[in-house]
Amino acid sequence: MKPFKGRKADNKYLLKLQEYADKSRQKPFDIAICKCVPGNCGCAKQNKVLPQEQHFLQDQRTLRIMFIGSVDRVSSAKLKKHYDRKLKEDSRAKKALKLDLIDQCPGVVDLNNDDSSDAEIGLDEDLSQTEAESNTMSTDTETLTSSKPSSSQMRRELPVSKNM
Repeated sequence: MKPFKGRKADNKYLLKLQEYADKSRQKPFDIAICKCVPGNCGCAKQNKVLPQEQHFLQDQRTLRIMFIGSVDRVSSAKLKKHYDRKLKEDSRAKKALKLDLIDQCPGVVDLNNDDSSDAEIGLDEDLSQTEAESNTMSTDTETLTSSKPSSSQMRRELPVSKNM
């Protein structure tokens, strides 16, 4: 800490600086946001200390007997599995949402698909043709629900157009 040139020789300033240095050596700097007593915390969720770490934090604030060792492989594995499950759940939710949107909008062409057959269909279909297809789809849903799938995978059959 570099003092202001005018206060460099001031005894009052030097005394305050020495007191601050002594005080900082006696008590370590606490970086935890939550300063509550373990078990009785009213902090926001992002500021709370995990229950398995509260005992260690309390020791560091008082006796300082405990110390940090090597990586806890069991806890790390649990956290990794939890994170992987969350990623898979998110991807399944996105996939389900995408399928629901495709089912709701039969006239929309998926431009992200690289199949040339989808790209050749074109986007300039008549609105009346799309409406006619949606009407036939609504009448065909009764037949789709009553028919049994031919394979073990539960896939929906495409609606058959009556124009062909």
